[in-house]
Amino acid sequence: MTEGGAVSTQRADDQNSRRLPTRDEVLARGKPFPPYEEMVIEGLTDEEEEAFLKAIAEA
Repeated sequence: MTEGGAVSTQRADDQNSRRLPTRDEVLARGKPFPPYEEMVIEGLTDEEEEAFLKAIAEA
């Protein structure tokens, strides 16, 4: 609201209006996963693995 209680509006087609990216734009920003061998964490105990997965799920 502006002084005096007037409400200002902008046209929906205004160049400054924000829009959600298209599906293709989102996919173009994506990056491939690294190879499986680079993502595996070896040597975790069951408790460590459970804590790790819990931390990821809660992030």
